[in-house]
Amino acid sequence: MAAAVAVRTRRLESGRVGHVGPRRLIGPAVPPPPRAKRPRLEQLEKEKALELRKKHVAPSLGLHYAAVKPIKVAYGRGQYLYDEWDEPYLDCINNVTHVGHCHPKVVAAGVEQMSKLVHSPGTKMADSYTQQLLSTFPDNMGHVFYVTSGTEANDLALMIAETVTGHSEIIVIDGAYHGHSKPLVGLSSYKMKEKDDSGISPNPHAWISRPQSWWSVCHR
Repeated sequence: MAAAVAVRTRRLESGRVGHVGPRRLIGPAVPPPPRAKRPRLEQLEKEKALELRKKHVAPSLGLHYAAVKPIKVAYGRGQYLYDEWDEPYLDCINNVTHVGHCHPKVVAAGVEQMSKLVHSPGTKMADSYTQQLLSTFPDNMGHVFYVTSGTEANDLALMIAETVTGHSEIIVIDGAYHGHSKPLVGLSSYKMKEKDDSGISPNPHAWISRPQSWWSVCHR
């Protein structure tokens, strides 16, 4: 599970972090726009948003950026998120933006596809992509099952593993997030190490927990 934190960029100007990932395939994202203070009136919108959230949003849906005070995220560019004052924050939580926010090639590809077809099962694009995807797999892996979310993928993987092996014991990682379906919440130790007042208890067939190997590195 990604660390739920946003860090002001000016605090990290003296440091440098190496990264290897999909960005190499499509090039760098657009540079972050210049920071410029906006009128105080914009700040009132955040307070109104917090008021409405408190009134209408389930309290179990916590704010990710509330360590000091909530941040109202207005937009993103590259590896940065920006608040309503155009203050940049290094994004250390969104684990699905592998090439940064609003990468021009990703945006262009999305616009092109949505101008043709937004959704339809069994399209020729899936067939073409399947061939490309399988070309990167070992020869003994020749089937693809498309899903719409990480929760759905993990649910399917859990069912396949239990069906093929006939076993239900599962090793989980301390602090890990696996999804929001009932079986996966029961496997997520960060939420369900112990039965709580909700009446939901951990999966009774799966509790062999192992610590995160990289935690010690992050805490140095």
